[in-house]
Amino acid sequence: MTGLALLIVLYAYWRASRSAPSAPMELSLAIPSDQVLYTADGPAIVVSPDGSRIAYVTGAPTQTQIYIRDLEKSEATPLKGANGSAPFFSPDSR
Repeated sequence: MTGLALLIVLYAYWRASRSAPSAPMELSLAIPSDQVLYTADGPAIVVSPDGSRIAYVTGAPTQTQIYIRDLEKSEATPLKGANGSAPFFSPDSR
């Protein structure tokens, strides 16, 4: 009888500790009409390891700009002085 009670408690704990699946996220990226995504050395768009931000590159080979966008916001911010062709995040999402 004690074993059965222990199994019931363990089952209840297991059910309570499982997290609900997260809802799918929809993402739109509005790039101004005078800009295009640029890719040369790697991906044009990357997602941070923690899933909270994206970075992308727009422009042409002679003039590129890296933008960062928090997924909670609708607008991206250009990185000052960040001309590049392959954005990336460090493992800690910075």
